[in-house]
Amino acid sequence: MKPIIKIHRYWQDTNQTFGTCVVLGDDSQPLFTSLSLERGCQGILAIPADLFQYNTKVTNVMWCFRYINSITSVPPTLLDNNPAITNLSLMFMQCSNISSVVPEWWNVPHLQAANHQYTFREAYNIANYADIPNDWKL
Repeated sequence: MKPIIKIHRYWQDTNQTFGTCVVLGDDSQPLFTSLSLERGCQGILAIPADLFQYNTKVTNVMWCFRYINSITSVPPTLLDNNPAITNLSLMFMQCSNISSVVPEWWNVPHLQAANHQYTFREAYNIANYADIPNDWKL
């Protein structure tokens, strides 16, 4: 049997949307779950440190928090349990209120190899923004 893919896109208004994607295996258990919060879901005040803890097979977190200006920090352990990630581009693009130090994912081998274009683009208030390699910002 082929996996079942369920995609839901929730339109709130022209300023914010969010979506979910779930891939179910033969036993109807999730093989993969993804969350997309984008275009300014300003009700998100913090990212739970264990948000991706049990999604160990997640491969793509692209756009996950893009444009969410209410976020002020990124948990240092956010991606610690996600060795399969191949794409984190645009993940925090234009998150202009992040003022904490962000995890140094550019020093993590499997994340160095992942697509990371624009991960922190225009998130100028990050405390260690100057330390982020240009290919993670441009």
